[in-house]
Amino acid sequence: MASFTLRGRSALVTGASSGIGLALARALARHGVRLAITARRTDRLLQFAAECAAAGHPTPVVVAGDLARPGAPDEVFAQARAAVGPIEILVNNAGFSRYGAAHTVPVEVHARILRVNVEALVRLSLLALPEMIERRDGAILQMASTAAFVPLPYMATYTATKAFVVSFSEALHAEVKPLGVRVVCLCPGRTAATEFFDVAGFVPSALFGRGRSGMTADAVAAEGIAAIISGEPVRSAGMGNRLMVGALRLIPRRLMLAAADWVMRPRE
Repeated sequence: MASFTLRGRSALVTGASSGIGLALARALARHGVRLAITARRTDRLLQFAAECAAAGHPTPVVVAGDLARPGAPDEVFAQARAAVGPIEILVNNAGFSRYGAAHTVPVEVHARILRVNVEALVRLSLLALPEMIERRDGAILQMASTAAFVPLPYMATYTATKAFVVSFSEALHAEVKPLGVRVVCLCPGRTAATEFFDVAGFVPSALFGRGRSGMTADAVAAEGIAAIISGEPVRSAGMGNRLMVGALRLIPRRLMLAAADWVMRPRE
């Protein structure tokens, strides 16, 4: 694909209040991108906006929104577009999980995971695409996970949503690449200093990575920026994760599921 410059563009970043979303917003701000940022915790978004202004970057527009609420994706998109103009870069980063046997997690929690991880991502993508296609220019970065390639017991809904994101992104990439638009999907593994496991209520086992920090959010964000620029359809973040995902294709499914169950099973 043709080269893709970032400076001077407008972008919407979801889940920008912490972790990878915040790191991606910071990286885009450093590239001179006009940002609209959204999350439920507006106090953190306002803090980041002040940080950008102090650093001489374009001050992000804060759009409060809970993407699990019906109608929220449309409202967020409309407010972002009104504030920064046509969305030239969309970063669908918002997402969460809940640890536990599927039947013990409240049905409404499963529904919220689906609304945020899948429905909001699809809705925002389809809201952004028509103008991108009309201009024959634009980029959508979808945040998935290496968990997309391993069905994880006790996070069954989450891993299924991330598998959906990979499949949806690859198909969308094929549809819109000839129209000048790039859709790319980033699959990070365990990332240091994020709130993902705290929100999910999961303490990683020693094999899963307790005591190992994993990639930093800034390193994952750098991979995301590289994916946008290159137009690569699916990219695992970091060489270690790329090797792991490649190795998973060689492991019999039955053995992979048994290992995943052993790693994820609750322990006293």
